[in-house]
Parts: sequence; C-alpha cells; structure tokens
Amino acid sequence: GEYDNSSSSSSNNEGSIVEDATTPIASMTLSSSQQEEQKHPLREAIKRENWAALASSILVPMLYGGGFYISVVWMAIFMDTLINPPVNGAFWVNLAANCFGLTLTGFFTGWLSDRVGRVKVMAFGAITVGIAAPFLIYIISGGNTVEALFAQMALCFFLAFYCGPFCAWLVEKFPPKIRLTSAALGFNIGICISSGFSPALATALVRTWVVAPGFIFPALAVLGLIGMFLSTKIHQDGGAFGLLTNFQQWLCL
Repeated sequence: GEYDNSSSSSSNNEGSIVEDATTPIASMTLSSSQQEEQKHPLREAIKRENWAALASSILVPMLYGGGFYISVVWMAIFMDTLINPPVNGAFWVNLAANCFGLTLTGFFTGWLSDRVGRVKVMAFGAITVGIAAPFLIYIISGGNTVEALFAQMALCFFLAFYCGPFCAWLVEKFPPKIRLTSAALGFNIGICISSGFSPALATALVRTWVVAPGFIFPALAVLGLIGMFLSTKIHQDGGAFGLLTNFQQWLCL
C-alpha cells in the first residue's frame, strides 16, 4: 500500500514538473507571435477594428493644421496684400497674435485639459472658433491696425483651446503597440489636406467676398467635432445603442 501511494505521488510530481516545464514554452511561443505582430505596426494600424481611430486621426488634425495656417501664416499676407486698405504693420500684428494669442495660451489650455479632460477643452475651442472666425475676419478686413490686432488675437485665443491639448489627445487614442504609426499615418493625411489646401482656398475665396475665408473655420470645426465623436467608437460595437452610449460618453469626457 505504501509503495502504491509513493508511486502515485511520484507520478503526480512528475506530471507537475512536466506541466511547469511546458508552461514557459507556451508563454515563449505567445510572446514570439506577439513580437512578430509588433514588427508590422502599419498592418495592425489599418485593421478594421482600428478604422474608427484612423478616421478620427485624419479628421481631428484638420482644424489644428488648417486653422493654424490661416490664422498665423496666411493671415499676414491677407492683412498686408489681399485687403484694401491694408493693415499697417501686418507682420508685427501677426507675430503678436501668434505669440500671445496662440502659443502662450496653448500652454494654459494644455494644462487645463489635464484637469478637466481633453475633449471638453477641444470641443470648446472648435465651437467658439467656428462661430467667431467669420466675424473676426470681417473686423480684420477693415484695415484698422488696433482692431486687427485684437481680432486676430481673439481668433488665435479660441483656436488655442483646440490646438493646446491636440497632440496629447491624438496619441492617447491608439493602443501603445501601434500608437506612433497610427497617429503619424492619420495626422499626416489630415495635415496634408487641410494645411496644404486651406491657404490656397482662402486666397481664392477672398476674390468672391473678403470675409469668405472666415467660413473655412466652421467647416474645419465640424470635421474636428465629427472626428472626436468617432474616437468614442474605437473598439466598440456599432448600432443605435452603441451610438447613444458613445454620444453620452463623449459629452461626459
């Protein structure tokens, strides 16, 4: 009887040893397959489950890129060349608005987004700049230096609420293993379209109506808001219930 018990216990111990020995091998095999997937982050980034994130990363940068280029790059040419009368000291006005209205305010809005949430701050920026931009462009088109300075600073101030948290928001929307590839892919497509075409479009619109370039901002703001809404669908099921839940989450972020 003692012999049988010792034999069965020996068998159990041997089984445990074999099981323990094979466990690391299975883990090593799993790790190897995961490492193989991580060698192809671009392939992972364009998987169907990441389409919502990819679309979001294309749409959201459009206000960031197009808004920046019109506000502080194209705007100097607009004030100096494209309106009559031109704004005296247009490039100095542009520099002051860029430094104080956009850059310094961007530090504050980035900090604010850490406290209250990125989407809340960015949505506020998108809505306010979309509403205010046409009126502010109208003020700038009058050619008065002081009025142009405060109008452009206000335009940059509202835009900073969107641009300040943007970069942090972008990378947070992807799983870490594909984060930089996905963000770079979507970001560069969105920036290429918005920043590449918005100055030319704005110049063409000036010929029809001097205030018309201001309406580019509402269009870009709508695309940005759609992109932020799509970001709530990352790795979630669709359907009416899913859309309602995502919308509620979007408002609460």
